[in-house]
Amino acid sequence: MPVTRADTLVYLMPVANLEQIVQKIITVGFSRRTPCALIENGTKEGERFISGRLDNIVKKARDRVIRPPALLVVGEVVNLRCRIMERVGRAGQKVIELQGYSDRKKEFTSQRGSGQTAFPSTRRR
Repeated sequence: MPVTRADTLVYLMPVANLEQIVQKIITVGFSRRTPCALIENGTKEGERFISGRLDNIVKKARDRVIRPPALLVVGEVVNLRCRIMERVGRAGQKVIELQGYSDRKKEFTSQRGSGQTAFPSTRRR
């Protein structure tokens, strides 16, 4: 379970070892108040998203009975997702992600007025 210092960490299938994973992340220097989230059944019917901090995510996972398949996401990106979904959710819009925004600008333009909001994504190379 290697952990390196990065802005964002993503663990696949963390449920069985969640407590140990969180402790290791804290041990290598992440603050206990670092935002994190568990995503159960991502992109599937019944997807659940639970956000918290490293100091409370294990309890939240137990309380909500999180089961595999799931992801653990650690870092400020969790707060960004929460702010986007809060804003978009109030507006009743769907969110689509555009990779290669300039390549798909035509597609985005044709979706204006469709009640969707696009968030261009970029990849670090």
